[in-house]
Amino acid sequence: MTVLEMRNIGGTSSPPLSPSYSADSNRMTLFLFARSIFPLAMKIGLFFLGQGLFLVALTVRSPHARKFFFPPIVVISIYLLFSPLKTGLPFIADYLFTCGHLSNVIIASDYLILTDVQATLRLKGQTVSISTLPFHSRLNWAIELVGSPRGIGWTHEPSKVLPKPRRAYERNDSLTKFTIDQVTRLSFYIFLFLLVDTYDKWDAPKQLHPLLLRPVNALVWVTPVIVFLDGVHRLLGLILVHARRLKPGDWIPLFGPWSEAYTIRRFWG
Repeated sequence: MTVLEMRNIGGTSSPPLSPSYSADSNRMTLFLFARSIFPLAMKIGLFFLGQGLFLVALTVRSPHARKFFFPPIVVISIYLLFSPLKTGLPFIADYLFTCGHLSNVIIASDYLILTDVQATLRLKGQTVSISTLPFHSRLNWAIELVGSPRGIGWTHEPSKVLPKPRRAYERNDSLTKFTIDQVTRLSFYIFLFLLVDTYDKWDAPKQLHPLLLRPVNALVWVTPVIVFLDGVHRLLGLILVHARRLKPGDWIPLFGPWSEAYTIRRFWG
C-alpha cells in the first residue's frame, strides 16, 4: 500500500512519516536485535574462553603457575551455570551441555591443582618430558589430554574396562567403512532424536497414561541422553579421523554392547 492510498482511506488523509521517525524506528529495531544477540554471543565467547584458558594452563611449565588459571575457569563455569546457554534444542541438550562444561571444572581441579600433569601423564610412546618441548608441542599435548577423558592412547589408559573394537574397520583401519558406519549411525540418531522430541511434545500429560505406556515414557527420557552422548562422541571421532589425528582403529566406542550389561557393575562399566 502506497502513502497516497493510506491518505485516501476513509476519506481522510494523514501526513507521511518523516525520515527522522523512520530512522528512529530502524535504530530501535537494531537495538532490540543487538540486545537479544549480545548475551548469546557473550556466553558462547565465555564458553570458548574457559576452554582456551584450560588448554593454555596445561601448557605452562610451572605447576604452581597453573593453579592461577583455575579461579577464572570456575567463575566462568558458575556464570554459565546460572545463565545457561540456550541452544534451541530440546531441554535435555541444554542440560547435557551444562553438565559438560561443569565437568571441566572437576577435571581442571585435578589437572591444575592436584596433579602435576606434565610430570605424571604421558602419551604412549612419549620418551621425553613434555615440559622440555616448545609451546606448539605442549599445546597439541594438552589438546590430546583434554580430548581423551578416558585416557585412550595414554599410559594411564584403563585398557581392561574399555569397550573392545567390534567391527572390521576398527581392526584394519578402513577409513571408508568407518565413515559410512559413523554417518549412518549419526543419521539414525538424528531421526531418533527428532522422533522422541515429537512424541514428548505431543504426549505431554504423562501422568495420565495407562500403566502399559509407562515403560515407553521412561524410554523416551533415556533415549536422548544415550543418543546425544554417543552421537557427539561419534561426530568428534569422525572429525579427528578425517583430520588425521586418529586412525579408525584408534577410535573406541563410548558404550559397550548390551549383551555384556548383565550385572550392575558391568552395566556402569
